[in-house]
Amino acid sequence: MTTTTTTDNDLKRLEDLILNGQKIIEHRFNEIDNRLTTMETRLTTMETRLTTMETRLIEVDNRLKVIENGQAEMKADVKTVQKDTTDLKIELTEVKGDIKTLDSKFD
Repeated sequence: MTTTTTTDNDLKRLEDLILNGQKIIEHRFNEIDNRLTTMETRLTTMETRLTTMETRLIEVDNRLKVIENGQAEMKADVKTVQKDTTDLKIELTEVKGDIKTLDSKFD
């Protein structure tokens, strides 16, 4: 009987060791799972922020294109104004010439 009792005690201690080992392993797996969940949450937050930044960069790019188009239009308008100014100078010169001609005829 002593052999059976010792074996039963040994089996009980072995079972307890296995159960404690399983609990420790389960606890560590839970810790790892929690850490992974935290990392996943942080990555999701980063992805959201990156998406927001990308959207903002696209908006900035679109605004820059609008500004560039506006500058091109302004350059065209300036050229037109310069041409009109040149035309007015030519016409003014012609008018002055006509006035001189009239003055000389009047004299």
